Amino acid sequence: NSVSDDDKANDDDDDDDDAKAAAKAKRKEGSPRQREDDYLVVCPNAVMGCCVVCKRGVELQRHLDSCPYSDATRQVELAQRAQWQSIVALQAEQERARRVVADA
Repeated sequence: NSVSDDDKANDDDDDDDDAKAAAKAKRKEGSPRQREDDYLVVCPNAVMGCCVVCKRGVELQRHLDSCPYSDATRQVELAQRAQWQSIVALQAEQERARRVVADA
């Protein structure tokens, strides 16, 4: 039974490391810092009456694509706005070219 003080200290350090690792694993399991996609969220259209609760990420996007309260016209409006911006830019260039020719 000749256990030196150094051996005891090393055993204690190993026990501390094991305890810390176990505590860390336990914290991870019940941690409030879950993956962001694991959080449940209410549909952003809840203010308009949607009562769906789903996980963030793909599941939420899938719901928003088919949500009856989604503002589908917003997407149409953005597409129309982009189309009008390109038309206006083209007309502005044509007008600028006409003025350059008229001034010459």
